[in-house]
Amino acid sequence: MLSTNRHSASRPQTINVRLPARHSGQRQLWQAVRHARVAIAPCGRGFGKSEEFVRELADDALAGLQCHYGAPDYRRVEEVYDRLYRALLPTIDRKVYAQRIDLITGGRIEFWTLKDKTAGQSRHPDRWTIDEAGLVPYLGAIVEDSIMPSLTSRKGILRISGTPKGQNDYFHFWNKAHREPEWAYFQATSYGNPMIDRNELDRLKPENGGMTENRYRQEILAEFLEDGAGVFRYVRRAVYGPQPSIADLAGRQIVIGVDLGKINDYTVFAALDLTTGQIVRIDRMQGDYTSQLARLRDLCAIVKPSTLIIETNTGQMFIEEARRMALPVVGFTTTAATKQPLIERLALAFEHQTIGIPDDAVLISELMAYESERLPGGSVRYSAPDGQHDDTVMAVALAWYAMRRGERTWGERSIYE
Repeated sequence: MLSTNRHSASRPQTINVRLPARHSGQRQLWQAVRHARVAIAPCGRGFGKSEEFVRELADDALAGLQCHYGAPDYRRVEEVYDRLYRALLPTIDRKVYAQRIDLITGGRIEFWTLKDKTAGQSRHPDRWTIDEAGLVPYLGAIVEDSIMPSLTSRKGILRISGTPKGQNDYFHFWNKAHREPEWAYFQATSYGNPMIDRNELDRLKPENGGMTENRYRQEILAEFLEDGAGVFRYVRRAVYGPQPSIADLAGRQIVIGVDLGKINDYTVFAALDLTTGQIVRIDRMQGDYTSQLARLRDLCAIVKPSTLIIETNTGQMFIEEARRMALPVVGFTTTAATKQPLIERLALAFEHQTIGIPDDAVLISELMAYESERLPGGSVRYSAPDGQHDDTVMAVALAWYAMRRGERTWGERSIYE
């Protein structure tokens, strides 16, 4: 319980704010990083890393400091905003839902979804907290180009937390924390939370029929694994460098996979060079179908693809318009039965190192985070983690499926093929 004084014309007023008490593992985390300028804290699921840093946000804002909180998606931002709003309600002066909380102490908490490289620019906070860092595609650029410069004027501090997701930018900062004198690090498994029954965690062990070994090591033991614990292995080995310019693609044998965005999703075009097996173009956009069709038409005018493979589930009107433009459309209907071979074929391409991908942060992040779940009936469900996107994964999977030449058992064929 914290107290803060509010001065009125007559007398000071004391307001009590109740925040959850730290468990023993969180106290160890706080002791390990409390004096550091930058701190990295990879921890297992359920340890309470996010709750600890949210508590510190509240402490600093009550002390009158300017604080920022960032997460990879809006759902997590909403959850933390709601938690802080309920805890700090007696001291709130102004608020904008899921964007800002201003306190009567002069402190402020701003909330960000970390979806682009410029998040946090033009601000000068005292504290930045990044949650679920392993799922932030542009983490390196956001921290080094936006957040660290913004902290210089106030000598602010940075906290980066989350469960590991492969060896991405989060892993880079974990290694850096071991070298930099101003940086601190703390690592804990899910067992570090004494509030969780150890028997429940033991049930998740591979030998007990729980998680796969890699997923258990990553999600529960908080280990940074080279390939993560997802569906696709050897993702980083497949990276060949920056993607070529559109002009450089002229004359190649190209197919394009198209994943059409739904609400809050992105539409993605993934161009595959059939000769080299490289994904040579990733175009990712939002907007209405008219602007997306125009962009696809312009891309096709240059690369002249032999086939466009477009998911039909939500894009029938898009497909009809593309065919009116005389584009070589092949429809693909995604169901539980068709998605499994689609994804497994792409996974085998990474396993056998027959596919190449550009050094695209969003694509790499989505591939490394992609998950599978064995259903009671024995089938497998593939998807992005809750709250995340898989638009680039699906576009690449559709393009790669075009390597299956000569077979006519999948999808809806068009007159243009």
